[in-house]
Amino acid sequence: MKTLKTTLAVLLVILCCAAVLTPACAETVITEAYADYLPEAGDKAHYGEIDVKEPGKYTASIEKIYYYDGSDLSDLKEGDIFEAGKTYRMKILFTAKEGYEFGENTVYYINGSDSIAKLGNGLTETTVEIKEESSLNIIQRIINFIKEAVNQVIFFFEHLFPKV
Repeated sequence: MKTLKTTLAVLLVILCCAAVLTPACAETVITEAYADYLPEAGDKAHYGEIDVKEPGKYTASIEKIYYYDGSDLSDLKEGDIFEAGKTYRMKILFTAKEGYEFGENTVYYINGSDSIAKLGNGLTETTVEIKEESSLNIIQRIINFIKEAVNQVIFFFEHLFPKV
């Protein structure tokens, strides 16, 4: 009887240790991750988080933007302007949130296309070609500017001459 109690006690200790040392749940492997960042000519460079398809599972952030200037690679700093006709390379870091992880075969999509390089640990690289602005795009920007100016004037007059 004493050996049975000792054996049961040892088994109970082993089970408790196994329960403590085993993670509560295994992490879910993300097989595909999607991020979008499509700058246009005249846009300012942005570092930091960008839009992703499943924000509950992972984030993505721009880590580096650079371009070939004819003789060397040049970094684009935060706030620098994207120029039409240039092709930029971007390093984007994907980070899995708690309970998720990227697998060895995870495919990273940036702007709808498979990234050109997986650099390891969620770091990827892609290229973005900045196209020349079309006249329609320029007209749309002018219209948006005029709308914003009108809204600012209306706001100003509403606060300058409040309704009584």
